[in-house]
Amino acid sequence: MEKKLIPIKFGLRWVIFFVLLESSTVPLVAMSNSIAIQNIAYMSIMGFIVAFICVLVLVKLLRNLLIKHSASLLGFAADDIRGLWYISIVAGILLMIMFFVQDIIYAHGYGDYSAGFFSALLSVGISLLIYELVAKLTGFAIKVHSRGEIYQIRFQVRDILILALIFSIYEFFVCPITSIWVPRHEYRVLIAFASGIAGGAFGGVLLYFISRFIPFHARLTLQKNVR
Repeated sequence: MEKKLIPIKFGLRWVIFFVLLESSTVPLVAMSNSIAIQNIAYMSIMGFIVAFICVLVLVKLLRNLLIKHSASLLGFAADDIRGLWYISIVAGILLMIMFFVQDIIYAHGYGDYSAGFFSALLSVGISLLIYELVAKLTGFAIKVHSRGEIYQIRFQVRDILILALIFSIYEFFVCPITSIWVPRHEYRVLIAFASGIAGGAFGGVLLYFISRFIPFHARLTLQKNVR
């Protein structure tokens, strides 16, 4: 079965995406914090809901742009990308695991840097492994349509590990920024919004430099002829 390996590189345009992502999710977390913080289960469920809603909205807004710029992103022009909503489910699982792990880390007395690094390492790795396992067993995956051909977006274990490491570095620096609102009792949603913008901008630029200067990249695997 034909496969294409597409290097994942984070250009400066991705900074906008991460700013939108962080500035939408962090305030929602702050708004619901008074309820969710009381229980690890509530916190995890809240993480799933927040990520699912925010990523679903972003995907809907950016879908046409992804198709328009698919040649530069994938190396060929796509006619359609189907199942993008599935990203929101994966994102929900990711943030649910992340909040669960962070709660455990904080409970053991560790700070934002450790919480950010290890929660991202585990949540990104586990959520992408779940995505790949489901795709392998059921064929359910995001699909790219191009000139009558259909490609599944898949991830090899090597690339999952690299992405998990990259985003653990991202969260190592971003988590302390996006957590600035936590001890605040006044204007916490506004502070959360500002910290989301700052964290997303810093993290996006960080990923740009990692992509530019680190010699190895994670890759998307486009697997052909899956219908």
